[in-house]
This record gives sequence, structure tokens and C-alpha cells, in this order.
Amino acid sequence: MILPSLIALLAPLQVDSSAPSPHHQFDFWIGEWSVQNRHFQEDGSWKDGDVTRARITPVCGHRAVLEEWAGPFRGSFMNGFSLRAYDPAREDWDLLLFWTTDGNGGFGRLRGGFRHGRGEFFSGAGDDLQRYTFSDALPDSVRWDSALTSDGGRSWRTDWIMEFSRTAPASSTTQEHLFEIPWSEGELSPHAEARAMDWALGSWTGTYSDLAGERELEARLRCKLLDKDCLLLDLLETRAPGEEDWHERLAVRGYVAQRGAWESHRLSEDDPVLRGAVGRPTAEVAVFEEARPGGGLWREAWRPLEDDGLAIELEEREGAAGALELRAVVELRRIPDRPR
Repeated sequence: MILPSLIALLAPLQVDSSAPSPHHQFDFWIGEWSVQNRHFQEDGSWKDGDVTRARITPVCGHRAVLEEWAGPFRGSFMNGFSLRAYDPAREDWDLLLFWTTDGNGGFGRLRGGFRHGRGEFFSGAGDDLQRYTFSDALPDSVRWDSALTSDGGRSWRTDWIMEFSRTAPASSTTQEHLFEIPWSEGELSPHAEARAMDWALGSWTGTYSDLAGERELEARLRCKLLDKDCLLLDLLETRAPGEEDWHERLAVRGYVAQRGAWESHRLSEDDPVLRGAVGRPTAEVAVFEEARPGGGLWREAWRPLEDDGLAIELEEREGAAGALELRAVVELRRIPDRPR
């Protein structure tokens, strides 16, 4: 595939939040990259660090983009992950991050958007803020930098620059490639709790019983280690009989050692807002609960079954005084690994 023209690659950075398809604003970043890291030194100079690599994939009907980043970093091996989804209600981007060298990472969040060819995303509170910036997008390169402020943004100090050089076109990073082509490196997390859902890894097929809609849908599930530290990625797809297109729901789940618990973050094609839940999976069941406004609750329970089966129950409570009601049941059987 021929690389898009300069105009096409610059266009996403120039699109503002009122554009018809703002969820395409990160399209310039899709593909595979070699990454030259540069670090600010105490004497005010800059020093080139290690060269790492990155793969950026559109997911969930192109409603979000998923970043995988890996390589040597300041004497350790680092795995990086981000999931970026455009929030149509707030008209900005929600960035979910998980970066770790030893399985002891945690999820972080930034919010922001694009303006005049520059993407800026912020985290922190009060006067102490962090800013991630994308700029200088060309067909085969783009710059990212991190900056800090302790005075509420009156002054910023850039401490880390990543210079991305394209090694593969956008066509090389599809959602199918994400699940089929191994990419992760490094060592498995040392925490036994991080392996609590490994029984769900693989491909599954079965049915999705929509109890509210009184209908049964075809279902398939793919579940993989997103990186070898502690992240799990699953894609649940459903479709009605006779239809060609699948409806997609994607989730990333990870063990956060500092909390002693798992977190799950999900979105779907018709609901692209990232929604978080907390759980403590075991070998018998994995339950994730999401608190909702007004005392409401959403619950997802995964259970391994005999004969290589898997059941997922989706429950919801509306308001603090309501009762949990079963909304859907997914029943799946593992698909044997294909010969390689």
C-alpha cells in the first residue's frame, strides 16, 4: 500500500473537535514505528536514550486507537500501553495509560484534544500538571514530548522527547493483526494475581442471550495478553442471525499491584466512552463492578466451565435501592488452536 500523501497525514492534526469524524484525529499515528528517546539532563542539555518500537492500531470499529510500546529504557525493559477514545459528549480525547518495567504499573488518565496542528493532553491537579504533546506530523515521522509545570501552566519544563520514524504503513496494523501477530516482549509479571485470568486466553465462539431484548445473537470472543507484564485484552463481538457486521466491545484488564486489585476499562462501537470497573479475579470466577451515578451498579462475571467452556453474565442495578437484574448471558466454547 502506498503511504498517504502529506496532506492526508497532516489532516488529522488539523481537524478540530467540530469535525464530522473527530475519532479519526489520531490516524496519522497508525502504523509501526522506531522510536528515538531523548532525555533532558540536569545540566540543561539533551541526551539520546535507547531506541524502542511502537505499534499503533485502530480498534473497536475505529472508535479508538491502541498503542503498544516496548524496548530498553534507562537500564530496564519497559512495556507501554495506551488506549485513546474520543468522548463525543465532552468533545475531547480520553487517554488510558499503563507503563511498567516490572509488573508494578498502574492505570493513568489524560484528557485533551487537537488544535492548530498540535495535540495536547493533560493530567494532574492544581498547579502540578503534566502535558503530553503531539506535533510535527509528517508521512514518516512525528514528535511526542512530555512537559511538567508546578505553577499551573505559566511555565513548562520539557523532560522527555520521542521521535517516531515509520517502519510500516498504517495498513500493517489492523485489529486482526493485533490479535494474530505476536508483538509483546519482556518478562511475565512476578505477581501471581496478574495471572488470575490466564484461563480466559484464546478464541471462543457461542451465543449471546439478550434477555432485555428477548433475542439470541451469535457471539465470539478473543482474549490475549496485551503485554507480558499484566494486561489482558478481550474483544467480544455479537451479531444477529443473517447479519454480516459484528458489533464490537473491547476491554483491557490489568492487575494493579499497588491496589491489590484488577481494573477493567471498556468501550464499544455504540458507546465509545471509556468505562472503568474494579475486580478481584480468581481461578473460579472473575467479577468486575462499575459504580454508576445515583448508586447504580454494573457487574460482569466470567466463569470457566467444564469441557473448555466459558460463561459471562452481565447484570445491572438502577439506583441504590434497586435489585441487580440479569441483562445478558454469554455462553462460549474454546476454539482449538490452529496449526501453525
